[in-house]
Amino acid sequence: MHPNEKVKGSGRFFGRIWVEDTDGNIVRFNGTFTHPNIEDTSKFYFHFDSWRMNVQPDVWLPVAVYVEETSASKGRSL
Repeated sequence: MHPNEKVKGSGRFFGRIWVEDTDGNIVRFNGTFTHPNIEDTSKFYFHFDSWRMNVQPDVWLPVAVYVEETSASKGRSL
């Protein structure tokens, strides 16, 4: 999935989304939240991975979340 460049806003999601084929619920998503201006390298970026589980009918809740903050200008984790 690629960010929609036509939409204005504070940031962009670049990553993958897994959807269950029965009802279209989001099961997992992972990727990066970035600043909309690609030339702005002074900002920090959030890399994340989140899993959801069907805990009861029609109720999907996060069961695991991983987040890592990265500086784009240094290209390394903080």
